[in-house]
Amino acid sequence: MIDIAMWQVWVFLSLIMFLLEVFYPMFFFAALGAAALVSMVFSFFFNIQIQFLVFSISALVVFFAVRPKVLKKLYTSDNTKTNAEAIIGKEGVVVEDIGKTNGRIKIGDETWIGISINNQEIKKGETVIVEQIDGIKLYVKRKGG
Repeated sequence: MIDIAMWQVWVFLSLIMFLLEVFYPMFFFAALGAAALVSMVFSFFFNIQIQFLVFSISALVVFFAVRPKVLKKLYTSDNTKTNAEAIIGKEGVVVEDIGKTNGRIKIGDETWIGISINNQEIKKGETVIVEQIDGIKLYVKRKGG
């Protein structure tokens, strides 16, 4: 007969819980896995009834005290602007005069078609601020004016 110690059962249970957490990430199974590890420590000193009591209490503590904080940290959005939204408000340098026709603007490493939002002429080398975007066209105004 195989002699299995209780600490081995708790370790096996925690591994199963952590593995389930990989496939169903909601910190539910991780909470149970953490509780099983706490019970594993108690298995060296106390009987099975105390171990189950410790498992139950630690699962509740982890689930209701730690889980909300972890979920908030993992699943909150910092509302970082991306793509077109990220360009609005940025400064660029005119690389081809903007007048009655389109000019060209460089923002970072990218060159865009630039159109003056208030129909003023903007000369090469001047700094502009992006006010809006329409496809690949940026509507800009001269910085400070």
